[in-house]
This record gives sequence, C-alpha cells and structure tokens, in this order.
Amino acid sequence: MRSRMTALLGVCAVSMAITGASIAPAQAVAGCSVGVNDSGTVFWSYCSAASGVSSHNAKAQIYFNSGYSGPRFSKNQAPGVYSYSPDYSGVGYVMEGPWIQVTY
Repeated sequence: MRSRMTALLGVCAVSMAITGASIAPAQAVAGCSVGVNDSGTVFWSYCSAASGVSSHNAKAQIYFNSGYSGPRFSKNQAPGVYSYSPDYSGVGYVMEGPWIQVTY
C-alpha cells in the first residue's frame, strides 16, 4: 500500500508541477518540480533552463530503521539537469518531502 501511495504522490507532484499547482504555495517554483521514485528510496528535483534559477536541489526527511533522520539533500545542479539523492534502499525511505530549494 505504501508503494502505491508513494507512486501516486509522485505522479501528483509531477502533474501539479506541470500545471502550476502545488500542495503548499511556499513550495511552488515556476519551471521546477520534485518527486520520489516508486519505492520511496530516491528523491529528485528538476528545474528547466527557462526557470530563471542558477541551481536547485531537493530536501527530504528520511525514515531509517532506527528512526527519523535529519534532513537529507540531493546534489546541487544547474537548470536542465536532474538532481538525485542517494538511494536509501534497504536502510530507509522518504517520510516527508521532498521540497525544492533553489538559488537565483
């Protein structure tokens, strides 16, 4: 069930990014999107070259077998390049987020 919900949330996040809608208005950045893979173990961000940002990355809260972690981040990337987090398969999964972070 969690896998289906994660997949649905990922599809919703991408769809909302394309249409300009957002879950929380503070998270909306025109031309950018964030998401999580189907298993909930890798999160990502993407900003188009037309977005006007100079770099972007994603931030998420990971749940490990031992409990919540502090925030984790994907690598800073230039517009037009996807930013991926490490793969947390076998050790944890995305519990909250991801949220996009940009630099103008």
